Amino acid sequence: MRATFFQHAPLLQRFFFEREVMRLRSQSWEGMGSGLSPVQAKYPIVIFSPGLGWFAAMHTFYLEQLASQGYVVFAITHPGDSDLVEFPDGRQVRGGWSAGAPVEDEGTSNRRQAQEAQLHETLEQLLATGGTPSQAQLRALQAPNTSPTRDHPLAVRRDDVVDLLDRLAALNSGSPVSQFAGRLDMDNIAVTGMSYGGPTASDVCLQDQRCKVVVNLDGEEFGRLPLETNTRPALWLYRMDRWQGAFLRRIAFERYAGPAYRVGFTGARHATFSDQPFWPPEVDLWGMLLPRWLWDDSSRQEQALPPLILAYELDFLDHYLKGRQLRLLRSAQARSGVAISLKNASDLP
Repeated sequence: MRATFFQHAPLLQRFFFEREVMRLRSQSWEGMGSGLSPVQAKYPIVIFSPGLGWFAAMHTFYLEQLASQGYVVFAITHPGDSDLVEFPDGRQVRGGWSAGAPVEDEGTSNRRQAQEAQLHETLEQLLATGGTPSQAQLRALQAPNTSPTRDHPLAVRRDDVVDLLDRLAALNSGSPVSQFAGRLDMDNIAVTGMSYGGPTASDVCLQDQRCKVVVNLDGEEFGRLPLETNTRPALWLYRMDRWQGAFLRRIAFERYAGPAYRVGFTGARHATFSDQPFWPPEVDLWGMLLPRWLWDDSSRQEQALPPLILAYELDFLDHYLKGRQLRLLRSAQARSGVAISLKNASDLP
């Protein structure tokens, strides 16, 4: 019975999770019928890319809070993360866009994983001794994310965002007619992402000049950034146990040519950068069996972190997209439980 229960536990969690998500009511959605507020003539734009297996509704707190601070926020649920993709011509693909992608045989997959593990170990040792990775080693790091057998090649997610940028430009020009016509500040666009959405955002900003700043929320830099540098202002937000980061993140930060800010938060988990700290107990497996407060006293402390994380991001966005003075990021002096690294921040006193 025990094995049977835990075998079906993911199905139970999915049932409770989907039930609770359906109860979400977004304030920003409810106000759409009345048009954009006249307080600002134009609004800076924030584009958000979730992580693998995540979707926009799982970041409702984050998205609504950004919108409430004078930004128009567009979030993507990437087709590769959905159970069903329907194309404009009516064709449907189940299992996401990658359902028809070539599949590696077991032997090829095992050899590739062994080669990746060896490369990672080599680079860790190299960085530990102060060495510099070669271009060939850095290019080898990008290979798994550009392979046609990769479940979610980064380039596909990047193209999703670039396509959205094109659509926003059309909406702003009045084609088609919408409440956004002439109201979007296309000169002030932030591309942000959580987890795998972080390197997605970085790749967009490497390619598309319309991206003014980039924000990575607890994502490893799996994309081109460790190989190619960028000059656009960048912000990395991480849980403290990954603040120093794996070698990809360290390389990306150390090689960055523009203003770069890295902020770590004590007590944060990967899911802290989503709505999960506010989910009801039944979404968690153990929460279905007994009250969470009996076995986990950290949930209330974790709920205080999303507003703090958002405060640092808003400080960054308000400075670079609205011209306001930095407050939280103006020096390496941080709040208790927060660590900050700055690079090329010449605009700071």
